[in-house]
Amino acid sequence: MSLTEAQITDLSAYLSSPGLIPGRSANPTRAEIDAEPVAASAADQAIPPPSQRAQASSDPLRSIKIEGDLRRDMLANIAHHRAIGTYRGRRHANGFPVRGQRTQRNALTARRLNRLERRQISTATAPEPSGEHTLCEMLAPLAHARFKQ
Repeated sequence: MSLTEAQITDLSAYLSSPGLIPGRSANPTRAEIDAEPVAASAADQAIPPPSQRAQASSDPLRSIKIEGDLRRDMLANIAHHRAIGTYRGRRHANGFPVRGQRTQRNALTARRLNRLERRQISTATAPEPSGEHTLCEMLAPLAHARFKQ
């Protein structure tokens, strides 16, 4: 079964923020052909499925964490361990294996894989000026004029 583009968009919107999407109405989407009026009233008194309940806390779909939230929590936990200086935080900061693995080959692999966390921080240095004046040389006349006594 394949989904249409509109269904995929609605599903992704629901999964990205399930708390903002209201629950489905209690009205059935398809009327039953052989249903009698007595059976219809019994169906109205039945317990609605979790997505139709008024309480959001009882719906298991609303408590699922999506990928962005999980990544944010994981990075926050790593930053917390680094900030308080635990062994795990120091291992994360140095790019070594964190969970007790050997460091013969695993350290190189961990450095490669843990590099993802460091992409948020830029560590590039400014290039050396080639034949141009340095900042101090450019600001020296302005400083002399400003602080001339």
